[in-house]
Amino acid sequence: MKTGFYIAVFVLVLAAAVFVSALLFPFQQARLVPVTVSGMILILAAIQLAVEIRPVKPSGKMPAGGAAGFGSDFSAYFTEISWMAGFLAGIYLLGFKAAILLFGIAYMKQHGARWLTAVWVAAFLTLLSWGIFSLILDVTLYPGVLFKVFK
Repeated sequence: MKTGFYIAVFVLVLAAAVFVSALLFPFQQARLVPVTVSGMILILAAIQLAVEIRPVKPSGKMPAGGAAGFGSDFSAYFTEISWMAGFLAGIYLLGFKAAILLFGIAYMKQHGARWLTAVWVAAFLTLLSWGIFSLILDVTLYPGVLFKVFK
């Protein structure tokens, strides 16, 4: 089995656990964000698992990571997991709004986007997240440890 299969199963199980535990929260406002996010992750992980299970047609080319394809596969997953860990740390320290903006800009720049494009897209996603969760759903987004200190 490929590394992607095991990671997809892990993410699927983790998202299912978060989804079920969030359903048990006593207040609807407390369960709204975890259920929404874990539900989307469940769907995406199920799609990825289906892609990983699907048989691969031989192309005649050797995978980039050697015969097994493990080397480059694992390093790519490790890089993305590191980005997600950084994003979670950013949410903890800076709060959702600042972390979404900074993460969006950094991630897009790292993957080759122009500065103007990265800033506009990240700003749009930040405003969209704030609009959906704060204005429409009336959920208070976590402000972050650093901004709580300066209040």
